[in-house]
Amino acid sequence: MGTGKVAEIAELLEHTGATGIVCDDELSPAQLKNLETMLNTKVMDRTLIILDIFAARATTSEGKIQVELALVALDRQIIQQLCFRLDTPNFTWTL
Repeated sequence: MGTGKVAEIAELLEHTGATGIVCDDELSPAQLKNLETMLNTKVMDRTLIILDIFAARATTSEGKIQVELALVALDRQIIQQLCFRLDTPNFTWTL
């Protein structure tokens, strides 16, 4: 997604008063973070929506644990991607 499309989405957000965006595709953790930063709103992909629905409807202890396990697996993926980037030559840490 280029800067022109992001600007178009930002304009739509302002015009419609939407408080978030749902993407009908998988986004990498970096893409999620970048879009949230650029658009200053919550961005969710298909996986996060599904987990959010399951978390809201989980009533048993087993169901809640399964949702938590899925979230931990997602966090693990994010950490692995971050570690991979840290291992690349000439990596610079920016805040």
